[in-house]
Amino acid sequence: MSRRFGGTGLGTTISKQLVELMGGTITAKSELGKGSTFEFNIPVKNAKQPSAINKQAQQIQLPQLSILIVDDIEQNIDLLKLVLKRNQHLVSVAINGKQAIAKMESEQFDLVLMDIQMPVMDGLTAARMRRQYEQENGLARLPIIALTAGVLPQDKQSAVEAGMDGFANKPINVPQLLKEITRVLTSGDTQMAETTPIAEKYLRVDLDKGVELWGSKTSLFNEVTGFLNKSKTHIGTLQDLLDTQAWPLLEEAAHKYKGVAGNLALNKLMYSFKALEDACRKKSKEKASRFLSEALNELHEITECADRMSSATHTAIEITPKQPSYTELIETLLMLKEHVQNSEFDDDLLDTLEKFESDRKNEITTIITACNDFEFDVALNHIDTLVESLQPTNEPV
Repeated sequence: MSRRFGGTGLGTTISKQLVELMGGTITAKSELGKGSTFEFNIPVKNAKQPSAINKQAQQIQLPQLSILIVDDIEQNIDLLKLVLKRNQHLVSVAINGKQAIAKMESEQFDLVLMDIQMPVMDGLTAARMRRQYEQENGLARLPIIALTAGVLPQDKQSAVEAGMDGFANKPINVPQLLKEITRVLTSGDTQMAETTPIAEKYLRVDLDKGVELWGSKTSLFNEVTGFLNKSKTHIGTLQDLLDTQAWPLLEEAAHKYKGVAGNLALNKLMYSFKALEDACRKKSKEKASRFLSEALNELHEITECADRMSSATHTAIEITPKQPSYTELIETLLMLKEHVQNSEFDDDLLDTLEKFESDRKNEITTIITACNDFEFDVALNHIDTLVESLQPTNEPV
């Protein structure tokens, strides 16, 4: 990364935090008058050559579909909506099987993505009731894909017996989900696709997967910090649930946070909650205590990393979605320019820019992308160009 100005060394701090988030280490050696050498090590997965089947699936372009999402966890819904709308599909939502039954009877859908474990009515029961309704009313079969963290053969068998047509992993694996949708809608083959192995458990955060899911590092960071803030109070009660051996409630909470952590690509946290869920199912207080401690420690580490990154790059700015004037846009760009000149970016300023409703959306997106890619010289040039074009001709830049 090139830079035209001497900075404060913030880049090395950010690099250290990113490497640590990925479960790695970074070291530096420096000799006066000669220079510095930085080295880092991170655990990574071996890349695999895409199979012919995967390439074929990627080439299939689905038409715009009307899809019903059935899930009781808000973040799962948000992520699925983001992924599906990114692929130009129309989305409707139900938060339990009972709501899904009503929506399937009153609205037209091309596909249903159905969570298995939900309150009020679970996904398996809802699927059985839908198949019975179709038979009684002479309706065509509505394709239903099961969404579940279960990976055992009996989990798939239960889905088949309930009348489901497909099976996709939770946490969401975007390529595998789209491939399964394609298979269910185009092949007519009732054999469910093999699920993709979950990412390497020793990575604290799988950055590639997180960006693939949420679209950018900024969006991923915001989702992680949002999860940490919203869940803090409830997670603080988990120790009480363990102490009183309230196994069903603790298992339910572990199941929920396992899925949320997976969707945020927080792999170590996901595996800790998975182990806690299994221990609760077996009512093993010793194992549950150990895995809850692991999960809480991992949450503490993630929170500290997020706080350090936030304090290093954030200036508190109140973000209000409104129709801003060019004056406000120029002011925001000039504030961002001060950071970019020092090879920094401010997430709150980028979020403010992203919310601007303006006819200069393409130029704004280019600046945000350059910052997210740490291309600060490129971002600076685009900021100057946009500010100059927005200024009245009788006012100097």
